[in-house]
Amino acid sequence: MKLNYFIFTFLFGIILLGCSEKNSISFDDRFPINSLDQINDSIFITDGIGEFLMNDSVTLIVDNKQSKVFITDSDFKIVKTLNYGDGPTDIRHSYKAVLRSNKIYIADYGKMALSKFSYGGVWLETIKAPFDEFHSFIYEFGVDDEEKFYLQSFQTINPIIKINNLSEVEKEFGHFPEYESEAHNRAINTQNLIVTDNNNIINVFTSHPIIELHSNDGDLLNRLDLSDFFSFRTKKYEELLIQNPNFKNTLSFSYYNDITLSKNKLYLLFIGDYEIPNSNQVAIINLDDNSMKLERVINLKLEGAFFKEITINNETLWAYDKEGAELIQFKL
Repeated sequence: MKLNYFIFTFLFGIILLGCSEKNSISFDDRFPINSLDQINDSIFITDGIGEFLMNDSVTLIVDNKQSKVFITDSDFKIVKTLNYGDGPTDIRHSYKAVLRSNKIYIADYGKMALSKFSYGGVWLETIKAPFDEFHSFIYEFGVDDEEKFYLQSFQTINPIIKINNLSEVEKEFGHFPEYESEAHNRAINTQNLIVTDNNNIINVFTSHPIIELHSNDGDLLNRLDLSDFFSFRTKKYEELLIQNPNFKNTLSFSYYNDITLSKNKLYLLFIGDYEIPNSNQVAIINLDDNSMKLERVINLKLEGAFFKEITINNETLWAYDKEGAELIQFKL
């Protein structure tokens, strides 16, 4: 009888612990405090924004619909516009960008290269990819303080490559989750890479609820499994495969619409439990002391919005609403 009581108490304690961990995540509503639908009298926000970044000195808006990159100050006053073209100062087809060490790095899929600019929009350098690999420039890439670049690759044994500004591969690390074919691997195993202030590498799997933290030498420092939190999204993927089993090797499936980092916190604009892949919630991961803990979720309260990009600056979150073609400001 005592043994049964002990087992019951032990199991009940585990259940309570699991509930308390889940309940320790706070869910907070945030309402808009400002919005912006045009930068000036002639430049409007469109529904084609592919990247939106901001810090105290500069704001970067990549508009794939207009084939332009707008560099503004923190008050959205135009500093420089980068236009479509083949010259070194031009952009062919940009996807992602990074602000680091007072430089702008733009991944240009059209040139298969990284273009480096000053905050004033002055072209500084073009860094070619070490091989033709378009996936390297569609997803998040990272740059550290020594100007080493971290890209996704499907042409190496390990998925993360570290290259220098001479396009030489210095290291490869990380791992591919299990896959059945090369097409299946490309469909489900893309990885987004962000470099922290202390030069560690955050690896966010696009199609798996997994986040890993590596040193810049490739050592695995920590791993966060968000399977329980994102179980609704995993269920959606499984339902799609049941409906269309032939799509297994080609179905690209994302958990997030955007990922950004600010002051040792990772912000995940995740796709909610909706019929359409909408996003109006941001999960915040605390990275202090190389820990990885989901601490809270904020709900961006704007009816009818379809948020695709977020950026953080000075305790403020700006979100790009694709549906309304606006930049919306929220207090964190």
